[in-house]
Amino acid sequence: MNFIDKNGVVWEEVYRDGLKELKRAPRMTDEEGFLITYKQDKVVRYEFSENEYIREAVIKEGINKIEECAFYNCEKLNYALIPGSAKEIGSKAFKNCINLEEVKIKNGVESIGNGAFSFCLSLKEMEIPKSVKNIGKDAFLGSGLQNIYVNDEETALKVIYSTPNQEFLQIHFKDRDNENVSHCYTILRNELGLNPNPYKKEKFVDGVLVKRQVYSYQKRSWNDQPLERKRRKNPEEKEKS
Repeated sequence: MNFIDKNGVVWEEVYRDGLKELKRAPRMTDEEGFLITYKQDKVVRYEFSENEYIREAVIKEGINKIEECAFYNCEKLNYALIPGSAKEIGSKAFKNCINLEEVKIKNGVESIGNGAFSFCLSLKEMEIPKSVKNIGKDAFLGSGLQNIYVNDEETALKVIYSTPNQEFLQIHFKDRDNENVSHCYTILRNELGLNPNPYKKEKFVDGVLVKRQVYSYQKRSWNDQPLERKRRKNPEEKEKS
């Protein structure tokens, strides 16, 4: 069992010859405040999952991947800084980090995995850099997101698709210089009907999300490959059967 003393030092209880002793636990950050990871080039899967002590995850430049469930269920985690060198944020990487309030994703990150920030209840806003090309399914499911900053409408649609339970969401579009917000759209989920999918070519017109009629047999999978169409039975065939 581990605990933190009043000075913020982590200690763990160990038993030797039946007697309990206290041993200082390994430090999680270096002298510059960067997270100490098991490997130099990535945060491996489940590396910090369910860690009871980590409050800030400042990841060093040079890490090229944050693997699946790396910070899963870190309830004390409050802040995360993800460098541009980390091209991929794995699926469920920060899932259930219920006290995570601020996430800074540097330009250079290309992919946010399925459920990466799902059920981060305290996460109210986030900026998606223009380098991000893929946002996985349910990436922000059950999160507290209300404001999100993007550079283009394609990214905005992917964000909407990744927040299927959000009834209210404001999309802020940044200008080309990535400095100021040029305009903002408000999404009211109950007025959209079906979940908007970025591959069904919905678009914004004068601040309103316009959806084309979508039939069940026209649904597409996440990799944009058409699903096999089911042949509809003729009414006369149903009567015969």
